[in-house]
Amino acid sequence: MNPALCPRCGEMLRVFEAELGVYLGCEECLWMSEPERLQTRNPPAQEEPGDF
Repeated sequence: MNPALCPRCGEMLRVFEAELGVYLGCEECLWMSEPERLQTRNPPAQEEPGDF
């Protein structure tokens, strides 16, 4: 498998997780991709208005 390389500087990219989702980023030149939301197998339960 080939590593993901930064389109700006050619360094290896890392995967980062944020509140908006996961994204690829370069620590060398600080480039980052758009966040991707991942689907989970067990989505959180929906809260009903009377559950408080």
